[in-house]
Amino acid sequence: MSAHAHRQVQQRADTLLRRSFPGMPPLPRRVLTALLARTAEGWHLFVRTGRTGADAFLVGPTGVTALVIAETPPDQSAAQALARHADERCVGLRVSADQVLTGAAVRHVVVVPEPGTPDTGTFQVLAEKDLDRLFRRAEPRLPPRQAAAIADLLGRRLSGYERLVVPRPERPAAPEGFLDAGQLAEDELDAAQERPFETWMTFLHPDQQKIVTRRYGGPARISGPAGTGKTVVALHRLRHLATRTVGPLLCTTFVHNLPPVYRTLFERLAPTLAGRVEFVNLHAWARGFLAGRGVAVNLVSGQVDSAFSRAWIRHRERLGPVHGAPLYWRTEIDRVIKGRGLTSLAEYRAVNRRGRALPLDGENRTAVWRLYETYQENLARDGLHDHNDLVHLARPNWPRRRPTGRTRPSWSTRSRTSR
Repeated sequence: MSAHAHRQVQQRADTLLRRSFPGMPPLPRRVLTALLARTAEGWHLFVRTGRTGADAFLVGPTGVTALVIAETPPDQSAAQALARHADERCVGLRVSADQVLTGAAVRHVVVVPEPGTPDTGTFQVLAEKDLDRLFRRAEPRLPPRQAAAIADLLGRRLSGYERLVVPRPERPAAPEGFLDAGQLAEDELDAAQERPFETWMTFLHPDQQKIVTRRYGGPARISGPAGTGKTVVALHRLRHLATRTVGPLLCTTFVHNLPPVYRTLFERLAPTLAGRVEFVNLHAWARGFLAGRGVAVNLVSGQVDSAFSRAWIRHRERLGPVHGAPLYWRTEIDRVIKGRGLTSLAEYRAVNRRGRALPLDGENRTAVWRLYETYQENLARDGLHDHNDLVHLARPNWPRRRPTGRTRPSWSTRSRTSR
C-alpha cells in the first residue's frame, strides 16, 4: 500500500471510530485506529460495545488476538477472567468437520502506553509503539481465506461487540500491458500462506479438544499408536491448565532427550506461559525431588547392570530356553514387575502383561520372579537403586496435601507411545 493510500485508510479509521464511539479516551482511540486501519489489508476487528470482556478481538494470519487497552495491566484475577471470557468465545469454533480452533490460537495481549511493563503470565504486554508486532508474519498460522471464515464464525459468538472495517482505497488502473509489481508480491505472499504449516498449534480434532478441556476427577490415561496426537493433546492440555491455575506445572517423560523437545514446542505454542511448566525426565525429577527431602539414592548405571548380569547368570539355564536375550527379561522386570509396583508372585502371576509379545505360563512367571528376587538382593547387597526405585522412593515422600500456592504436577507423558 502506498504512503498516500495508507494516510487515507488512517483518516477513514479515525473518522469511523469517532463516529461509532464518541468520547473514547485517547489511548484506546489511537490503538484501535491503528488496528482498524489493518482491516483494509485483510485483518478483521471486533470492538467491544458491552460492559465485559476484552476491548477488542483481532483476527488475521497470526490467529485470534484478544486485546485489552489500559494504562496498566489487569491484576491476575481480572486477567484470568478476561482470558476465560475470550477463550469461551473462540475455542472450539468448528472450522471444518474435523477441525476446531484451539486455545493456543488465541493470544491475550495488553497494550499499555509505555514500554517496560513485564508480561502478566496470562497476557503478553505490548507498548503502544510496538503494536506492529501483532501483525508480523514470521509464523503465519492462518491463510487469508481461513482467517476470514473464522472471523465470520466468531462474529456470531461475540455479542456485545461491533465488527468494524475500513475499505481498501481503489488502486488506479494500470496501463494496459503492464503488471503491478506490488500486487504480484501480495499475491505471492497469499499463495505462500496457503501452503502447509503447523496446523496442530491452531486446530485440533473435536475429540482432541474435548480431552484438552475436560475436567478430570483423578488420573487419566491416553493411549494409542505413534502419530495419533497424544503429545499434541498433552501440550494443549498444559496450556489450558496454565491459563486457569496459578503455580508451576510438570510434564515428565521416561526418555531423557525428549523434555527439551517438548519445551521448545510449548514455547512456540504458548510463549507467555513457558515459564510455568517444567519439562524434565521422570527419573531426573524423582532424583531431584528425593535430594530435596534428604533421601539418599545411589544409582550407578554400570553397577546396576552388573547386579542384573549376576542374577541372569544364576537363572539363565532356566529362562534361556524360553528367551535367550537377557535384555528381554530385564525389560520384563522394569516394565511389568517394578514398573507396575507388583509386590508378590501372586500379583505377577495374575497381571495382564499387555504389550509383551512372549506369553508366559505360571511356571515361567515363577522363574521370572526368582530372577527378580535375585536382582533385588544384589542391589540391596551393593547399596544400589535402579530407575524404578527412584519413583518408588519418591511416592511415599510426596505430600498428600497440595502445598500452599502451588499446583500439583498435572500431566505425565508416557514417551514410549507418545507423539
